[in-house]
Amino acid sequence: MTFGRTAWLMARHFARDVIASRRTLVLSGFLLLAAVIFGVAGLAMGEDTGDRLGLYFLFLYTCVAGIGLQFACQAYGLAATSDEIESGAAVYLFTRPLPRPAILAGRLLAAWAVVSLAFVVLALPVSFALLGARGLSAFLPTAAIVVAAAGCYVCVFALLGLLTRHALLAGLLFVVFWEQPISMLPVAVKSLSIKYHLLCAVRAWVTAPFGQPFPGDEMVEQCEGGGTAALVTVAVVAVVMAGLALQRMRKVEILRSSG
Repeated sequence: MTFGRTAWLMARHFARDVIASRRTLVLSGFLLLAAVIFGVAGLAMGEDTGDRLGLYFLFLYTCVAGIGLQFACQAYGLAATSDEIESGAAVYLFTRPLPRPAILAGRLLAAWAVVSLAFVVLALPVSFALLGARGLSAFLPTAAIVVAAAGCYVCVFALLGLLTRHALLAGLLFVVFWEQPISMLPVAVKSLSIKYHLLCAVRAWVTAPFGQPFPGDEMVEQCEGGGTAALVTVAVVAVVMAGLALQRMRKVEILRSSG
């Protein structure tokens, strides 16, 4: 079976399982609540662009570059790897005459697509509720940031699921004690965070065009490069993490099959 056909079949299989899972129900509830909160807040606000932009940044910081998207990626990234290790399905798949890279690629692509679509759909009404006629100019770069962020975080958590039996706890520690408090660390350390680069892209593409003071300067001070450079960095990290996950999955296959 060809690489493309295998990846497509694996993606379909994974997406079907995801749609029927409790993860999707929880994610849907969170997204609906976020849309209502920010939508109502937008309707209740005055016409001051700075205030609306500040609330939009809060939306990006908490839902897109923050814990909302990170935890969603953790749920689906771990499902793409560690769940299959636990059930033994990964060993079965990797002992079939199928292109090994395509198996993992299909599952990661499906997880990426599910999270990206969910948060892009969330960003659409929130953008217009908070920014009115200029909502489209904020939504388009926000969608690009969502897609890049989802791809990177899914690959990071998928790899984490292959490295430890306590992947859920390790992922929680990563989100809470690294990605979230990154704003309080020196810039040289911040640059090691995925979230830092996402916020640099937010600053360059979403808030700067409004000609208003950036509400989160203290979080991304001394950003180097523009939004494109920031997202290229995130994309490179995603590719590296996906490659490492594939290598780790091969080792798991050898260990399980020999046992």
